[in-house]
Amino acid sequence: MQCFLALVALSLISWAAAAPHPVRTDPDFSQLQWFARLASLAYCVRPWHEQTFMNTTHCPAEACSDSAFDTLQVNHVFDFSGFLEVGSGFIAVDHQEQTLFLVYKGTGSARDWVKNLNAFPVRYEPVVHSNPNFSPALGFDCEGCYIHKGFGTFTRTNGATILKKVQECISDYPDYRLVVAGHSLGGAMALMSAIELRLLGHDVLAVTLGAPRVGNSKFASFADKLFDTRAAAAHIDQNRSFTALRTALVRMVHRHDVVPMLPPGYKHSGYEYFLGEAGVNQTRESVTRGGLDYNTEAKYDFGRRFPTEYSTTDHVGYFYRVSTCKSS
Repeated sequence: MQCFLALVALSLISWAAAAPHPVRTDPDFSQLQWFARLASLAYCVRPWHEQTFMNTTHCPAEACSDSAFDTLQVNHVFDFSGFLEVGSGFIAVDHQEQTLFLVYKGTGSARDWVKNLNAFPVRYEPVVHSNPNFSPALGFDCEGCYIHKGFGTFTRTNGATILKKVQECISDYPDYRLVVAGHSLGGAMALMSAIELRLLGHDVLAVTLGAPRVGNSKFASFADKLFDTRAAAAHIDQNRSFTALRTALVRMVHRHDVVPMLPPGYKHSGYEYFLGEAGVNQTRESVTRGGLDYNTEAKYDFGRRFPTEYSTTDHVGYFYRVSTCKSS
């Protein structure tokens, strides 16, 4: 416990601040809610749901009965549950919206936490550039990039299997847009997979909730360049919306969620939204666009970013209790 508190203390020193731009009546508020529900589905989808529509799965979770997902068809469910393996989620298609989805489940077991805490840095090497089964369309230039060892292991092993499945779906529906999402540990996996898919030449909209930091500052800069985060930020700030973007990295972080502060010494990438209220209930005033300013600590009220309590409830409380598979 003392070691964990020490990690948190170190992380607080570098924890970023959100820009004070409440979303008010802008469309991105409802878009964030929609993605929170999408991430929640990964906690409930099971292998027997393959080739079924969400509204026919009899899933008890509130998200599963949301009419927004009536046309979402589960294509493939994956659950790697061997010793020290992590990686659960699903691949789905929405023909009405012409969109493919890769959604990762977050931390849901002690095994997941063991892998999640395996934060020893290792040199980053994309699987699509090292595995002969892939043909990358984009080059790789990330000198000095280091990432969380556990995430790197996932990408080289189970992540490669998932990428092949996604590639098959893209071949079937080449004109569909591609969305990758995940909560918590699933958010880190979503980022890693989204990067690989970008290197394969695909446009990817990646949206994560409560995700930990994945790599060092050079890795974060590499990811921002790959997703053209500055252009995405300009679009979001102008349009107050992000779902029209075909390529972007968007993150949600909760004021009382400690996971996005870890591991210390690593750095986030992407466009940040900050949820300022404790618990699941957010208002349009409590959600702000941090944008690219999450490392400019001095500009904002530190009390807003340094709450006295951190809660496991708030780690799963992104508009809804995203990790539950029970009806509300």
